[in-house]
Amino acid sequence: SGDGSDGGENGMEWCECDGEGEDRMIGNGNYYCNGQHQNGGHDVDGVNGESNKNGGDRKVSKDSEDNGDDDDDDYRVKPCDAEPVNEQYSQFIVQLLDYIVDKPNQKIYIVMEYCAKGPLETPMDEHEMFDEEQAHKYFVQIICGLEYLHKRFHIVHRDLQMANICRTEDDDIKICDFGVSDWFLRCRGDKCDASNNFGRTLKLFTGNAAYASPEMLLQKEYGPEVDVWSAVICLYKMLVGYLPFGGRGHALIGKFLVPLDDEDLCHLSCEVKDLITKMLDPDMKQRYWSIEQVKSHPWFSKYQYDFV
Repeated sequence: SGDGSDGGENGMEWCECDGEGEDRMIGNGNYYCNGQHQNGGHDVDGVNGESNKNGGDRKVSKDSEDNGDDDDDDYRVKPCDAEPVNEQYSQFIVQLLDYIVDKPNQKIYIVMEYCAKGPLETPMDEHEMFDEEQAHKYFVQIICGLEYLHKRFHIVHRDLQMANICRTEDDDIKICDFGVSDWFLRCRGDKCDASNNFGRTLKLFTGNAAYASPEMLLQKEYGPEVDVWSAVICLYKMLVGYLPFGGRGHALIGKFLVPLDDEDLCHLSCEVKDLITKMLDPDMKQRYWSIEQVKSHPWFSKYQYDFV
């Protein structure tokens, strides 16, 4: 699961061992099939699904926050052409390959692509640090993946964290674990208007509190900016080896656990420190909260890649 804990049999994943012809379990999740998910001590009602630590994620029912009268057809994932987005960015989202419905046992088995290198963070390497160039590559891929989610499908992840970002054999990232994701904007036909969002409001606190934005912590209305906040938490964690805030109160006032001017962080460039500071401003009026703002920062384009 995204929080690194093992769950019950409902979340098991299996693979065929090389040349053995036998199966072995490679991971399991902690989502329950009774419509409730426990994550970091918080219950999130209305989620039916299971989670995969090695590159899988799933969501199979609507979120309890919906206060509209949509029929089931409105809950199908439909691409939106209202905003242009690079289709290449879809490579940074884990792919659904197949699914099997086991009605007698009330289970859904979901086959996801395998991410050979596992998540960016595991309990065994909790304080691992990446060099700035490597962290830059992962961060840029995370932002590109989020841009695809936000613009193409109007989906907000809501649980983006190091354990929910996996790496392929080619060392590219895949955003996974969509168990508590939701639409922040619902489109019907050719209507796609944020000012008339068909009764959609997102206020529920969910996911990991250490990666949650001030808006989510205070249970204010929020949108895709919560994913952008979580992305820079990941960037800080990759570069420093620790999460930026020691608790909820520190996040609300922007007090870093390890200040960016600490002498142990003198190896980090001024550009990346500037971006982190702007993205982790608790005041949203001053913060770099949009993907466009992040991509316009000089550090974002410091290294060049074919996919951007």
